[in-house]
Amino acid sequence: MGSFVKGIALSFILVAGAAGSAHAQEASDGPVLSGAFDIWAGNSYVTPHGLVATTRGGSIQTTASATLTLPSGVSLTGGVWTDFNPDYDKIGNTTKTVNETDPFFAVTVPVTKKFALTAKYIAFIGNNLPKTAHNVALVASYADGAAGQAFTINPYAVFFYEVDGSSVIGVGKGGNTFDVWLGATPTLKLKGVTLAAPTWITVGPKSFFGPIDDGNLGMLTTGLKIIKPLNLGPKAGKWAISANVQYYHLANDNLRLVKSAINRGDNDRDQLQFGIALNVGF
Repeated sequence: MGSFVKGIALSFILVAGAAGSAHAQEASDGPVLSGAFDIWAGNSYVTPHGLVATTRGGSIQTTASATLTLPSGVSLTGGVWTDFNPDYDKIGNTTKTVNETDPFFAVTVPVTKKFALTAKYIAFIGNNLPKTAHNVALVASYADGAAGQAFTINPYAVFFYEVDGSSVIGVGKGGNTFDVWLGATPTLKLKGVTLAAPTWITVGPKSFFGPIDDGNLGMLTTGLKIIKPLNLGPKAGKWAISANVQYYHLANDNLRLVKSAINRGDNDRDQLQFGIALNVGF
């Protein structure tokens, strides 16, 4: 709990600093500091790798971050992501209200106007993880479309490497292994609202997933997110509310094994997640 409080406190300090200085730096040619805070509430917590961590008690997730953008376009981002399980399942493997605390730091380099590379370090600190998982991710993203274009696809690829600590799957190899995400976020910008469809698959070596020999495919997911900006005045920052539904198909039996172990025997391959969120940016 102490690490969570410290991490959130630090992130709020960064965001507060961003809120106070971003407006003053906007007109200069120097670095620009910005910040964001997101809070999401939904029915379950499913990791991007396909681990279904919580299906009981709901999930509240927060992200607090600050970004320093240099005149060159290179940006440095630091923050903390957290997951709460307010009515946690005492019979299951989730034993505290705070499921997970993930501090992160990222560097993004714009290679071209549309293509960017990001290097990210992220630590997974969770009650279900015997050891903190230290990970790095390399992201290649492409922002297709022209300025003002309503529909874009936004493809990307992620190479996620587990450096050390507990397996991020729960039963896979702990450290010195990896998986890859291949995805896109088709987006349609309409008058007053934006629709997005986050979609990706995961693949990796068999050792990443666990003891069951079930191939290299991890999971497939697609969904729909509706985003509505809120105009609270020029000095209030950028506000938005959103609602989402996400469908996950656990293709790998190791993911089903972990889901069953921490969710009272539920080993269904299919998981539906839905929620609402509030985003504040400065």
